[in-house]
Amino acid sequence: MTLRVNTLYNSICVLSMLLSCTAMAQVKTDLNKEIKVSYKDNEEERSKPAYFINGVHYPEANITFLNPNNIDSFDVLKSDTVINNVTYSGKLLIKTKASFAPRLITLNQLKTKYVNLSEKPVVFTIDGNIIHSDYNLYTVDENYILQIIVEKYQNKAEQLGINFVNIELKTDKNIKKLNNILIRGEE
Repeated sequence: MTLRVNTLYNSICVLSMLLSCTAMAQVKTDLNKEIKVSYKDNEEERSKPAYFINGVHYPEANITFLNPNNIDSFDVLKSDTVINNVTYSGKLLIKTKASFAPRLITLNQLKTKYVNLSEKPVVFTIDGNIIHSDYNLYTVDENYILQIIVEKYQNKAEQLGINFVNIELKTDKNIKKLNNILIRGEE
């Protein structure tokens, strides 16, 4: 019996050593290989729907703030729609419950109201994603904004100054990250 247990134990040890060697194996890379560069065309025309929230058309809207529990009805019309010479691939008709009152604001209105950054160009991101839309049209719900982080970038050698405005929404992930307290101990 002891011999059988020792043999089983030795077999498990050898197997785990082999697996760890395979898992920790390094991949050989060619240091002289060229770096691949990809360019994203931000101006490419995307097929997007027309958003209607409580009967009001929002040409560019961030509807992630809509909690499904606050939606009374949601209809999708799949036919192409032209509004103000803009073609949309369908309509999203969202009716919220009477108790839900979104406070929708465009990004430029938000810039004026909260951060007042008129002297330099501004790039907006929402939860780290760059917004490529018209800031006069793109709307967010003020009720759903957790925080606004402004990072001023200045490169005097390039004579470049840009303000990055990141809007963090009240998602479970962002709230958890904000409430996470890091304590550094001695090493």
